[in-house]
Amino acid sequence: METEKRTMVLVCHNVDCKSRGAEEIVQRLKEAFAGHDQVEVRTYMCFGTCHEGPNIVIYPQRHWYSGVQLSDVPELIQAIKNGTRVERICDKTDPNARGLIYNLLDAGVY
Repeated sequence: METEKRTMVLVCHNVDCKSRGAEEIVQRLKEAFAGHDQVEVRTYMCFGTCHEGPNIVIYPQRHWYSGVQLSDVPELIQAIKNGTRVERICDKTDPNARGLIYNLLDAGVY
């Protein structure tokens, strides 16, 4: 399947997000979507909003999650499968930062 038709789950993997549990979150997401050809889970070097992490971006849907906790992962998995959003943790970060990252992603910088 072509990359642009996939849902990409991008998990920030900088030192701040990792110190707040991003590694375990990405592992759980990878396990949940193993074998799903329409969803790819990847780490992303940094979204630039470290103080609000762990941060996750669902692309191309442009759902940005901040302050994700391990306890949020089951709900997040279900939302990704359903094409919905977890509103309580979505789009809480600086809209300018989101716009910059979305522009990079639109340009193919994964």
